[in-house]
Amino acid sequence: MKQFLGVLRYEYRMSIKRRSILITAFIFSAYYIFMWMTNEYHFDLAEGIANPLFAQAGQNVFGLNLFFPVVVGIAASDRAIRDFKLGTRELLRATDLRNSTYVLGKYFGVVLSFVTLEFVIVFFVSIFIVIKMHWSALFILYNLLSVLLISTPGLCFIIAFSLLCPLFMPLRVYQILFTGYWYWGNFISPTVMITLSDTVLNASGEFPMTAFLGVMVSADSPEVTQAKAIANILTLLLVAALALTGMTAYINKTEKRAA
Repeated sequence: MKQFLGVLRYEYRMSIKRRSILITAFIFSAYYIFMWMTNEYHFDLAEGIANPLFAQAGQNVFGLNLFFPVVVGIAASDRAIRDFKLGTRELLRATDLRNSTYVLGKYFGVVLSFVTLEFVIVFFVSIFIVIKMHWSALFILYNLLSVLLISTPGLCFIIAFSLLCPLFMPLRVYQILFTGYWYWGNFISPTVMITLSDTVLNASGEFPMTAFLGVMVSADSPEVTQAKAIANILTLLLVAALALTGMTAYINKTEKRAA
C-alpha cells in the first residue's frame, strides 16, 4: 500500500503541475463563462423533472464533456510510455515494486489529477453562474456531484486506454485515433453511421445525465432507463479494469522478453 500511494502521489503531482493542463483549465473556464454570458448554452429538459437546478448542473458538466475528455486522453497518453523512453522503468525494475502496483498507482494518480482539474473548472464556472443568475449556492454542489456522476466514469475509461495503447502503437497515431473515436463513438447518431453512441460503451455521460437528471441532448433523444445508465457506468469501469490488466500483462511480458 505504501508503494502504491507513493506512485500515486508522484504521478498526481507530475500530472497536475503540467503548464499545458493549467492553460487548458483557464481556456475551458473562459469558454463556459462566455457561453453563459451569451445565453447560447441549452439542452432540453424532460417534463416533470424533479430537480431542475440539478438538471441544469448536469447540463453544464455534460457540455464540458464535449471537449474536455479529448484533452484528457491526449494529455494522459504519454504518462506511461514516457517512463520507458526516459529509463524510469529500468530504475523501478531494480526495486521490489510490482508491475501491478506501478500500473494502479500511475492510473489512479492520473485519474485523480484530471478529476481535480475538472472540479476546479466546474467550481469556478458554477460560482460565476450563481452570481449571474442569482441561483441558490446548491448549484455549485450539484455541479461537483455531476462531475462524479457524468464525467468520472468516462474519464476512468479513456485514461486506462490512454495509458495502455501507446505502449504498443505510435503515440501520435493513438492521439489522432483517440480524437476521432471520441466524437464518432459518443456523439454521432446511429442513424448516420455505425457507432457506439447508443450502446453501454458510450463514455460521454449522456446515459446517466438523461436517466438520473432528466436532461436530453435533443428532443428526439431515446429514452434511457436508470438500469441502462447503471449498466453503462459499470461497463465502462469494467472495461477500464480489463485494460489495466492488459497493461500489467504487457509490461510483464516485455520485461521477461528483455531479461
